[in-house]
Amino acid sequence: MLNKRFQSAPGSATILGARVDLIDYEQVITRMKRAIRRREKITIGFTNVYTIMRAREDRELLLDLSRFTLSVPDGMPLVWLSRCTDTPIHDRVYGPDLFGLFCQESRNGEFRHFFYGSTETVLEGLRRNLLKRYPGIDIAGMISPPFRPLTPAEEKQVIAEINASGADVLWIGIGSPKQEKWMARMRPRLEVPVLAAVGAAFDYYAGTKKQAPKVWQKNGLEWLYRLLQEPRRLATRYLVYNPLFILRIVQQAMGKKFD
Repeated sequence: MLNKRFQSAPGSATILGARVDLIDYEQVITRMKRAIRRREKITIGFTNVYTIMRAREDRELLLDLSRFTLSVPDGMPLVWLSRCTDTPIHDRVYGPDLFGLFCQESRNGEFRHFFYGSTETVLEGLRRNLLKRYPGIDIAGMISPPFRPLTPAEEKQVIAEINASGADVLWIGIGSPKQEKWMARMRPRLEVPVLAAVGAAFDYYAGTKKQAPKVWQKNGLEWLYRLLQEPRRLATRYLVYNPLFILRIVQQAMGKKFD
């Protein structure tokens, strides 16, 4: 019963209406390199419980997720659910870890990186730490956008700057679901082959926020670690949407209809 309900197209699963690709780090990195080599435009979304639950409230976001080239399983609950399908995955593809792995691949300057998001302070810390950690990495540019919608003139300027940079990868860190919507809307206007929305990765690599220990991550408790760090900002995200996700999954497994 569960297997049938969660199985989607070969190589993917559908969880509460959202597509999640059954893919690993090596496959994602290979896909990124191929897109860069061919100058092919692709988008990579890191799908987790929060993203899925927000997409259930926002059909535009759900459509955006469905159109991404890759919608990878960023959260452990999605990995556990994939094991109810015929093609389970071994582990999640965690945005910050993929970010680090691809930066590692870029130490020889082969790929050019552009960073869009966060604050000037975080971006400066990110630049400093990346150059120290991955000598030879090619940073094509960085933009810290205002915490408000861009004006048409500002948007045009951002697009022009990114396109002129010759970047191969645009990393986006403006928070979910804002970053997913921004990526979907801007994709046609950007010449960068790879767009990837990696959320808190900028803060982690800049050293402005602490990442959950690996044992917490492995056991699906990263949400608790983050909640303890930022209770005010993340209370709704984790204390409302996590229980609701569990409820919806149980209802779906039992074959019950719900909105």
